[in-house]
Amino acid sequence: MTIGQMFTKLDDLKPFKSTWRVRVKVLHSWRQYVGQAGETMEFVLADEHGGKIHAAAKKKDIGRISKDLKVGEWRVLDNFQVAHATGQFRPTNSKWKMTMTLNTKVSTCSVKNDSQFLELIPIRTIMDGGLNHCILIDFIGQVLNVQEIQTVPVQGKENTNHEVLDNAVMNVLTRMPLGVLC
Repeated sequence: MTIGQMFTKLDDLKPFKSTWRVRVKVLHSWRQYVGQAGETMEFVLADEHGGKIHAAAKKKDIGRISKDLKVGEWRVLDNFQVAHATGQFRPTNSKWKMTMTLNTKVSTCSVKNDSQFLELIPIRTIMDGGLNHCILIDFIGQVLNVQEIQTVPVQGKENTNHEVLDNAVMNVLTRMPLGVLC
C-alpha cells in the first residue's frame, strides 16, 4: 500500500483526499489548449513500482510546476487532487488523473532509476485489435517508408495526414520475435 510508510504507490491513489505523498519520475510532458479548460501542462508520471498516472497543472500553476517537473527527473509530490480520468484518449491505463494545484508541493528526491517504464505490447495484440483504442500505448518500431503527405478534410478544415506504416513495415513487424516487442 505505501512505500516505506512515507510514499503512496500511484496504483493506490483514490479521489477521497488531497493530502497524498508520492515519489515519481516524469516520463513525458506537454502543453495543450482545450477550449473550456484553457491552457494546461500535462505529464505522465511513474513510481518505482511501474505504476503510471496522467497528471495536469492548470494555467495559473504552469510556471511553478513546469520549472520543478522536468522529464527524466524524480520528484516528491505532496498535496494534489485525484479524480476520474476522462477524455477520448488517455495517456495511461490508470482510471485516475492527478491535478496539481496551488497547494501542491514539489521537492527533490534521492531515488535515481533510469528505467523508462515502458509497457511494450506484443505486435500480435496490436494487429488483432485486442486493445482499448482510447488508451495510448508504448510502441517501438522503425520507419521504413514515408509516403507522400496527404491533405484531408477533418471537421471542415484541411489537415495533413502522415501515413508512415505501409504493408512492408507491418510485414517486417509481424515477423519479429515477440520478445523483441514485449
